[in-house]
This record gives sequence, C-alpha cells and structure tokens, in this order.
Amino acid sequence: MKNTKVPHDAIPSTEAAAQPLDEIGSQAAYDLFLPAAQKLPADELSDYRADPQLAYHNVKRGTASVLTELARIKKELPLADIESVRTLPQLAQGVIFSALQVNRDAGSPGTIEGLLSRAHPVRRKLLKAAEALVESGIIPDVDLAPIRPGRGKVDTANDCVALAALFRKHEKKTAGKTAITAADITEADEVGSKLQTLLKTKGTPTDNRPAPELATAVEIRNRFWTLLEERHDHLWRIGAWLWGHAVDEHVPLLQSRTLGPRASAASEPAAPPAVVAPK
Repeated sequence: MKNTKVPHDAIPSTEAAAQPLDEIGSQAAYDLFLPAAQKLPADELSDYRADPQLAYHNVKRGTASVLTELARIKKELPLADIESVRTLPQLAQGVIFSALQVNRDAGSPGTIEGLLSRAHPVRRKLLKAAEALVESGIIPDVDLAPIRPGRGKVDTANDCVALAALFRKHEKKTAGKTAITAADITEADEVGSKLQTLLKTKGTPTDNRPAPELATAVEIRNRFWTLLEERHDHLWRIGAWLWGHAVDEHVPLLQSRTLGPRASAASEPAAPPAVVAPK
C-alpha cells in the first residue's frame, strides 16, 4: 500500500512539535482530513472492520510516546514527517465521525420496532374511539368494517393510515364527540405511512443493494480508515527505530487491547525498518 504525503506547513519549534495537536470536534476533524482521504486510490482502500474509539486511544498513546523522543528523531530520522505524527489523534477523531455517518438503521429491525411501539397505541386508541362512534351511529359501520380484520406488522401500518383517513373523512360529524385529537390523527398517519415504506410482505423481492447514500458513506469511512492505517504505519516505523522489538509497548497497534511485544518466530533481532516521509 502506498503512503500519501501529508501536506503541512513548516516544522514548528521543538517545544511545540513535542506535543500532539489539541483535540478538535469530530466533525471538524472529518472536514479537515476529508480532502486527503478522497485522494486515496480506490483500489487500495482497506475494508473497515474496527473499533474507532479503541484506535483513537491507541493513536493518542503512540503519538505521545514518539514525540517524547523528538530531538532524537530529528537527528536520526530527518525524513520523518513530524506533522503527520502530531495530527494523528485528530485524524482518528475524523475516523470516528466517518463511522457515525454509516447509518445502518434505515429499514432495520430496530427502526421498525421503534415505529411499531408508536403505532400500536395510537391504532388502539383510534380503533376504540371509532368503535364507540359506530355504536353511537355517528360513523357508519361499513366504513370501519374493512379495518377490523387482520393482524401483524403490515396490517398495523395499514390500519393506522386507514384510521387517520376515517377520522378525517368524518371530521365534521365527530367534532366534540370524541377525545381523538388532530395530533393523534397526524401521528397515526405519519407512523403508518413510514412503516408501509419499510415493511415487506411475503414474496417481495429482496434488493440487497445498499442505498446510494449508504454506499458513499461506507466508501468515505474506508478512506478515512485507510488514511489512518497509512499514517499510523509511519508512526509505528518511527517507534520501531527508537525501541526495536519493544515498539508495541510504546506504539500499540490500532486495534490492540494489550500493551507489549508481539510474538515473533525470529530469534535474531531484525534490522530497524526504513523510515521515510509519507509520499
């Protein structure tokens, strides 16, 4: 995987450069690094399978550790990109925000159940009121009869819409004769209509293609993750030069939940990795 050059201004003073940049809002971080993420080649993107909060905390630890050795880095690794190191925690914030943009809730069971939790009580309220109005002869039974039969999620959605239409149809007749409010009718119509667009009946063809908005959000999230991987690799290489096999104790891997060296089959210490500025 190719590294991407990190645009940055002149190297700050040693004292300032020895500190990670201050945290900023996640959306501000997202906006800051979006142009760099969008420049990554599409065929080199990594698939995102990560805990972004864990990555953020590991990045903070690794960045702080490496920057304590800034004087040595400048002397021994003149091509190391200090600004890309200092901005890593901000980039990790951008990853968190990009992950939040992948909204997998639309049409999901959780969303449907939430809507049904609103639909059931308003359907029950309107149906009971309609039954009372039929008993009083205010609404003809023929208008309510088609709504009574049926059960299940789809029927609940359809009943809400139908009951809202029923009360609107007989608005003048029922004025002052029922506890049903305009807000109840609106709620039934809105929640029922939303459920109608989300629920599928038996035999409905399954379309597994993601919505365009979701596909775009997933790609951008993958771009942010790839950018973080590349720049963290630069950080790790600096750490490997400084601490050798003990690097993971100072610069944990992005998804590491423990500190310490990784198991290695090599008995002899490997040569320090080459450290060059990201391309």
